[in-house]
Amino acid sequence: MITKLEKFILDFKYPVETEDEIYAFKRLYGIYNAMKRRCENIKCQQYKWYGGKGIVICDKWNNSFLEFAEWSYKNGYKEYLTIDRVDSNGNYEPDNCQWITKSKNSRRRHKGTEVILKNKYGNIFAFKYLAEAVEKTHVSAHYIRKIINKEIKEYNGLSHC
Repeated sequence: MITKLEKFILDFKYPVETEDEIYAFKRLYGIYNAMKRRCENIKCQQYKWYGGKGIVICDKWNNSFLEFAEWSYKNGYKEYLTIDRVDSNGNYEPDNCQWITKSKNSRRRHKGTEVILKNKYGNIFAFKYLAEAVEKTHVSAHYIRKIINKEIKEYNGLSHC
């Protein structure tokens, strides 16, 4: 929870007036808390991929949401972006983080995961990333994964090669 002092300082530095601004601010605070959970809470499902691998949050951010918020706003935070560590083995710190779209983040995470599908006419399509296959075929990632993993034979005319 944000302290009264932090709220006062944030209101002074970053006036939150419209409903969109309130949503963006609450979302940023949620991202901050999720980042802390992943790195510090052993009971968190994602801990094994973050804190369990030794990934930590720099002291400056870990000790102050305000520092994280200030860095975020100065480095392009928008409500439709997600935080990304440039070096996925590196820590959450100013020199290793950036704000990018979810689709770009997905592409970075699944580098080299080529998706090859065949349509009902026998045409074969190769996509560099799952996100690209979703974008071009208009089929959800859920169903494309099911096709690739051979959990279903075909969906919307697409099948595994």
